[in-house]
Order: sequence, then C-alpha cells, then structure tokens
Amino acid sequence: MRKITSFLCSFLISASFLLLSCTSESGNTPDPNESETPNEEVAANDSALLSIEGMMCPSGCAKPIEEKLASCTGVSSCVVDFENQTAFVRFDNASITPDSMTQVVGAFKDGVYKASVKEAL
Repeated sequence: MRKITSFLCSFLISASFLLLSCTSESGNTPDPNESETPNEEVAANDSALLSIEGMMCPSGCAKPIEEKLASCTGVSSCVVDFENQTAFVRFDNASITPDSMTQVVGAFKDGVYKASVKEAL
C-alpha cells in the first residue's frame, strides 16, 4: 500500500510540473517580425515546413507556438503538428524568411524550443 501511495504522489507531482512547464509564459521582449493580430490579409507566396524540438504537449506547447508564428508580420497561416514535431507555414517572403521564423520559435519561452527549416516549399 505504501508503494502505491508513494507512486501516486510521485506521478501527481511529475504531472503537475509538466503541466506548469507547458503553460507558463515568461516575459518575452517584442519581436519586430510579429504583430499583435493575426495576418488575415497577407498574400502568401511561399511556404515552409519547420522542424520543432522541445514540444511536450499539444495544448501548452504546440498551440502557443502556432499562435506565435501566426502573429508574425508576413505569415498568413501556420499549423503546428505536435505528433510530427513540425510547423507548416504560409508566408510572404518579402516580409519574413524561414530562418526568421526559426529565430522566433527559438526565442519563445526563453529558448525552450529549437526550430530548423526542414523543407522550403
């Protein structure tokens, strides 16, 4: 009985830590490549597939990254696939580059995530 109780306590503490680490937002400085509102009027003329390392959960990690990338100036749409650890981004290449997007992801949440260009489409 003691082992079960000890295991449950350890599990609950670990689960709580995981949830808190995925949902806490640190004070990040504004990036010149991002705006406060989604870019619905951007004419996408390019797309890229980014590889993203460090995501631990779909709602606390993947969704905020998706929102962060989608808010960048020049990005018309972004879909982060948690299972494949990728982001598919449509963008205007006159406003932003895939390398700039990897820097946005890398700077997000104090550098917890690492992005690289998997494929420029």
